[in-house]
Amino acid sequence: MRILSAEDIDAAAPVRDLLETLRRAYRSQTIVPAPSRLALQRPDGTGTLTLASAWTDFSGQGHSDRGYIGCSLMLDLPAGTASSAASQAASPQAGAYLLFSGKTGQPIALLDGVRLAQRRRAALCGLSAQYLSREDSARLLVLSPPAFFPLIMQAYAAVRPIRSVLLEPTETEMCRRLSALPGLSHIDFRTSPELSSAATGADIICVGEAAQEGDLSWLPFTADDLPEGVHLDLLGGTPDLVRALNDSARIFQAETPEDPAAAGWEITATFRELTRGEKAGRRFYGQTTVFHEGRMSGLGDFATAGHVFLRS
Repeated sequence: MRILSAEDIDAAAPVRDLLETLRRAYRSQTIVPAPSRLALQRPDGTGTLTLASAWTDFSGQGHSDRGYIGCSLMLDLPAGTASSAASQAASPQAGAYLLFSGKTGQPIALLDGVRLAQRRRAALCGLSAQYLSREDSARLLVLSPPAFFPLIMQAYAAVRPIRSVLLEPTETEMCRRLSALPGLSHIDFRTSPELSSAATGADIICVGEAAQEGDLSWLPFTADDLPEGVHLDLLGGTPDLVRALNDSARIFQAETPEDPAAAGWEITATFRELTRGEKAGRRFYGQTTVFHEGRMSGLGDFATAGHVFLRS
């Protein structure tokens, strides 16, 4: 069995290549059961162990000579003694991905689950921009970027002619990291305190994971302030913003949540429907579109793990 580190994953899975791998995955007939989420009771709070599996449709292809079986194991553990939602949101993550041969059932690879998920999430942002943002999208506003945002930036640049990126004044180090990325020298990366005006001029707005549920006061815009034709990528932790946009925007998710009615918004289409051409993404230039990650099945990590294994 091969052990594939974060560095191995980085070398084998450029985000641009993963866009096509994930597009094919959503078009495929891969078998994807619902993930299992198990509560871990601890003295410092409650953690979660998530098991998300997927495997090749062996019956559909008529043989077991090729294909994989995979399972992601992700741990979210409390950050401190409090068991509040805020401490859970800040909890450290750990994880691994186990890939088996579909022919023999032997384990063939163990991959860094956190880095695998980061690569998958970045590629999904690229797919969302490709299907949902305007083709001439050049101005990007970034709020509360996650640590792996440079991967997301590479995905955006692969599908849209981004020329200007604005970040919050506190993100000078992130701005420096972005400026140093190869292939992005043509993009103007800046921090700005004038985020309200930046939002009204943005073509794409990427909102990270620092939002507190139920509190939208930290955002430099409201649903009514957004310009026509803007696309928003919401990377989790912002369900109230999605609900606020429900009446004015078309909302998309990578996959259908387990209980769509309970989410509080209407889903226009999933990535499976978009990639297969069953439903349309952006329908006209001035339309507002939203991509919200939602809860993921094991499909994206399964496809990414197979991609990495074949190229390592």
